[in-house]
Amino acid sequence: MPPAIIPRFEVLTDEECLLLLGREPVGRIALTSGALPVVLPINFTLDHGTIVFATEPGLKLDAARAGAVACLEIDGIDRWAHSGWSVLATGRMNEITDPQRRARARELPVSPWAAPAAHNFVELSIDLLSGRRVNHHGRNQPST
Repeated sequence: MPPAIIPRFEVLTDEECLLLLGREPVGRIALTSGALPVVLPINFTLDHGTIVFATEPGLKLDAARAGAVACLEIDGIDRWAHSGWSVLATGRMNEITDPQRRARARELPVSPWAAPAAHNFVELSIDLLSGRRVNHHGRNQPST
């Protein structure tokens, strides 16, 4: 009988979390609306340690204008190896209104798939950062 595969759980360093955030173009932003949780997919980029995305008027822009606390979650899984990783960045949302910062944001790869003409830019500070990886001994580990 082959030996049992033992799952290994590890906490990612901030550097590993930022590396993964910098490589992933799509995540899920979680915020509240009317005291209820809302989770929405977004295209984003990491710019000098801040998450930036474009959006049309609506819930995300309203939350940014209110300076709401939100979090962005990204992950990667290998369903066959039962392995994967997850990163969670939590901070405060703000609309980018400064003309110079808006000009910089326009140059970033943040065009939403569902609304490519979105011209409002939002940043999410990274005040809390955490990441986890689960891997099974003897199997390939998802790359970071």
